[in-house]
Amino acid sequence: MTRNRFRHAGAAVSALALATLAMGASYAFADDTPPTGGTPAANVALINGSATNTLHITKYAGAPTGQINNGTPIGGASAGTPLAGVTYDIYKVPNVDLTTNAGWTSAASYYNNIAAAQTAVGTAAPVGTCTTNATGQCDIAGLPVALYYVVETSAPASYTKAAPFLVTLPMTNPNGPDGVLGTADDNTSWMYDVYVYPKNQQDTITKAVTDKGTQTTDNSTGAAASHVIDYTLTSSITDGTDPLGMYVIYDDLDPSLTFTGATLNVGSTALIAGTDYTVTTAPDWTTPATAFTGTAVAGGPVVTITFTDSGLTKLQSNRSSNVTTVLHTTVGAEDADGVVPNTASFIPNQGWWNQHTTPPGTPPGIPSNQVVTKYGDVKINKFDGGAPSTKLAGAEFMVYKDANADGVCQAAEMVGANVIGGPVVTDATGTATYKGLQTSDFYNNATQTTLLTYCMVETKAPTGYNLNAQPIPFTVMQTTDGTLALTTLDVANEKSNLGNSLPLTGGQGVAALSIGGLVLIGGGAGYYLLAARRRRVR
Repeated sequence: MTRNRFRHAGAAVSALALATLAMGASYAFADDTPPTGGTPAANVALINGSATNTLHITKYAGAPTGQINNGTPIGGASAGTPLAGVTYDIYKVPNVDLTTNAGWTSAASYYNNIAAAQTAVGTAAPVGTCTTNATGQCDIAGLPVALYYVVETSAPASYTKAAPFLVTLPMTNPNGPDGVLGTADDNTSWMYDVYVYPKNQQDTITKAVTDKGTQTTDNSTGAAASHVIDYTLTSSITDGTDPLGMYVIYDDLDPSLTFTGATLNVGSTALIAGTDYTVTTAPDWTTPATAFTGTAVAGGPVVTITFTDSGLTKLQSNRSSNVTTVLHTTVGAEDADGVVPNTASFIPNQGWWNQHTTPPGTPPGIPSNQVVTKYGDVKINKFDGGAPSTKLAGAEFMVYKDANADGVCQAAEMVGANVIGGPVVTDATGTATYKGLQTSDFYNNATQTTLLTYCMVETKAPTGYNLNAQPIPFTVMQTTDGTLALTTLDVANEKSNLGNSLPLTGGQGVAALSIGGLVLIGGGAGYYLLAARRRRVR
């Protein structure tokens, strides 16, 4: 064969090598390192069959970017965020001799059917393994010339492992012996150090809560009382073209919560309950779940939302979007510390589920951030304004919201539509407690500077005392030591008429005068009768 014919054959082999490596999850970039072992080939355009190869793997977080994949090294921050702790096993695909053109044809057939490569490998042991370090790198050296099947065997908890991929060792050097791309010697030699850059998408779920202005059900009789808490979950959809296989969302609600329903969207498209997903509830992780039929479920059930084939198809058609899940709940009795925590989780795909194990009794899947809702109490201390040690029983109070949200309790706002709850009645110790008001400085899972203000109105005074003349504004401020938020209101009452007696028509003085008058009238009448009798006697 002439040198020209050798060159044509080498070019054909080079083209095939590049074509077969143009595949899914790995990005390959390589240098001009000469063979690391064996006798050099007589012609650099021919593979040195006795050479040893090194596969350099650098793992990055994120979705594939579409960069060139030719086995040469890349660098710089633009490549992505390095991902440590990812383990790879590499298997030699049998009966593929890359020193022959027929071997490259066989390799190309495996690239078109990677499942066949997995089958060909079978139960053989890996010929090498490595785990990425803090810079996302690991190397597998000393590999003979062959086609290799590379499997990612572990990944950090919130990441979905990349799909297996094939790589030929060696590969045609796109830069040529001088290492400079775009020169006359491009694609004229082989490189035995090959660099690949597979990427892993991080699947995430975030949680937000809408709870402003809510309270627990304790003493909640007013028109303005609200107990509705909505949790919004935003979960990612794994990139790529592979079917998801499964998609499940979990939420183990706090015991103080009652589950009332859920609504879901992918992007701006509403998903249909019963068609795209099913909802089940269970009292705990170990009890079999039952279908949610729309009837509220109390006691903080475990809520499971499972996507059907129809729903999975919609997710796969909207991979650039997120799934938005809103869980509707109501809050019940206040617990000891007044804090209602909540964390959700999800399984993004069948591959993730197959790759991870979850201990029994714990929320499966990738966890969300935790959100909390905080509540507290207001305690009324009722006493005689003139004698503070005298505690007053029988005073009644109602709680109103500050409808104008201006921190001022105006008389015009103290109407039925703004009643939060009550009445509460002071006992023999002069105290009464209204429970379960949302903390004024913490709502929607954040410390707030715009405070929620409440208004206390005395609606019935103790016997012998005046009512309070105006509403009493107050706030319930969160604590940081894990104790229940508590506000104490010291409320004095003045005695009726401030303890003084008013002049009273018909009192003792008037009675005495009346009696005196009657005496005089009686005396006059007696004198008249006596005088008349004397005249008759004469």
